[in-house]
Amino acid sequence: DDRGRDTFTLNVPVLGVPDRRVVELADTLAADHSAMPTLLLQLRARDLVAHLPELGRILGTIRRSTVGISLDDFEIARLPRSLFDDVPVIEIKVDRASLPGHAEDRRKQARCSRVIDLARRHGLRTVATGIDDPSAYARARDAGFDLVQGPLFGAAVTRDKLARSLLPRQVGGA
Repeated sequence: DDRGRDTFTLNVPVLGVPDRRVVELADTLAADHSAMPTLLLQLRARDLVAHLPELGRILGTIRRSTVGISLDDFEIARLPRSLFDDVPVIEIKVDRASLPGHAEDRRKQARCSRVIDLARRHGLRTVATGIDDPSAYARARDAGFDLVQGPLFGAAVTRDKLARSLLPRQVGGA
């Protein structure tokens, strides 16, 4: 369709990730085909960095183009250099609070520029999260983020609501 490939993001608590079966299941479920939706396992960046040796071994086994890692609560200062070599990161997410509020907000502008530059060097998507009003959307767009998400566009979907929306619709009466 004209929207491109869909993406499903699963928030994964770091305690659940070290079990290799989670990654193997995701890798098995997602066929390596351009028509398949992308499945992102979303982890907090600080959790990934804190457990990088064991998580790097497990997450590094992902080989499909339809499964990847989304780093949430991203802070550039705390990243080891080898992170993007060891883990199949697809996108990095920055909270709305990190977006510059106005032209004089040089520290936030510099932080956003560093994040976006790092993402471009590694071929990653950048996502501004928590966007809840048009001015926050404009700040994210002006800062150069690839995507935005937040209450302005819709709430996160629960597992049950997602399952209902994926069921085939019945046409007509029974």
